[in-house]
Amino acid sequence: MSARIGVRPSSRMPIRHLAALVCALVWLIGCGDDTVRVGTLRGIPLQLGPLGYAPTASLAVSAPIDLRPAIEHEGDSIHTRLFFTTGIVTYWSRRGNYITDDQAATPLAVSELQTAMIDALRSANVATAVVPAGQTEFTLETEIEHLYGTHYAINEGTVVVIEGNRSANAGVFTGSRQYASYGNVILKARLVDHRGPQPFTLWEEHVVGFGQQEPTKKHVISAQTALREAVADALSTLVVRVGAALDRIQRGPTGPTYHRSGQLPPVFLIERVSRYRNFLERVYIDTASARVLRHEIVPLADAAWGRPGEWLLSRRSPEGIVLSPESYEAYAHALATKYDLRTVDDAYRYHFFGYRGAAVGPVGSVSPGDPPAPAPAAETAPRRTDAAAAPPAAAAVR
Repeated sequence: MSARIGVRPSSRMPIRHLAALVCALVWLIGCGDDTVRVGTLRGIPLQLGPLGYAPTASLAVSAPIDLRPAIEHEGDSIHTRLFFTTGIVTYWSRRGNYITDDQAATPLAVSELQTAMIDALRSANVATAVVPAGQTEFTLETEIEHLYGTHYAINEGTVVVIEGNRSANAGVFTGSRQYASYGNVILKARLVDHRGPQPFTLWEEHVVGFGQQEPTKKHVISAQTALREAVADALSTLVVRVGAALDRIQRGPTGPTYHRSGQLPPVFLIERVSRYRNFLERVYIDTASARVLRHEIVPLADAAWGRPGEWLLSRRSPEGIVLSPESYEAYAHALATKYDLRTVDDAYRYHFFGYRGAAVGPVGSVSPGDPPAPAPAAETAPRRTDAAAAPPAAAAVR
C-alpha cells in the first residue's frame, strides 16, 4: 500500500516536524487492529459421536490445573524492530508474533475447558456416567500446559518529504504482510483408578490440539477461531484415548465375557493388514444384524502378521482375550452359520468373505478360487462410525 500526500504549510514548519507528523498519521491509520472481543471456549463443536463402546464404569472429570506460562496470560503483539529518520526520509518496520491474552483466549479457561471435556466424553459414550465431581470409579485429571492463538505479521513504511518553493510534499509508502493464524493446545491428562484400596494412575499422556486459519487483517478474530479449532482437535484425541483406556479395563480379560462352546457370540472381530504393512485395521461386527459397530486403526507390531488387504477372523475376542486353537475353531464354526468363513492357505486362520449365502457349504469347504457369496442388501447396509472413516459393511468386506 502506498500513498502520496501534498501539504501546503500555513506556517513555517520544519521538514523534520512534517515528516514526524505524517509518519505518526500513517502509523495510526495503517497499524490499527480489529476490535478485540472476549474469547470463549463455550460451544466447542463435537467432532466425535458414540465410539461403539459398552461402558460399565463411571468417570469424574476434575477441573484442569492451569500451568500456562505468563506470556499466554498477558499476551504479546508485534513490536518495532527498526525506526530511523533523517528529516527527509523516515522508515519503520514492525513485526512479530501476536499471542492471545486471557481476554482474547478466554478469561474462564478452566471452567469452560472442564465443561467442554465433559460434553465430549458424554457424547462419545465412554462411561456410564461422566460427572464434574463425585464418587466414581475413575477420575480424569488434566493440566493446561499451553492454550493460545497466535499470528505473525509484518508492517513496514517509508515517508519521503520534499520541500518545494510553495509547498512541502510527502510521499508515504506502507506495506504489510499477514500470515496464517494458529491455535495450539497441550494438555497433560491422566486417568486415575479408584477401584482399589489406593488410587493409582492407569494412563497418562500429553494430548495435543492444533488449529489453523487463513491470513487476514482481522488477526485477533482469526487467532481466536484457530484456538477453538485446536481445543476441538485436542478433545477428539482425549476422548479416543480415555475411551480406549476405559475399554481395556471394562472389556479386557478381567471384564465380562461369553462362552466359546459353539454358540454365537454377540459381537465378533475381523482384522486386516494395511497395504504397506504399517497399521492394522480392526472392525467389530454385531453378529445378529451384521452391522459394523466400531472401526479401529492400531499399530502393527508384527509386519509378517498376514497378507495385506485380506480380512481375517481375529484370534482375539472383542473383550481382548486371545483364543486358544480349539476355542478359535469352535468360534469360527459357530459364526459359519451366518457368515462366509474359509481357510484359504492357512488351516489355522479363517478368511472372512461377508454375510453367508445359501450356496456356500460348511465352513472351510469352499475352494479359494470360488467367488464370495452375495449379501442380502437389507441386512448388510454399512453403518459409518464417523464422517471421516467408512468401515466396510460386514457383508461386503473385500
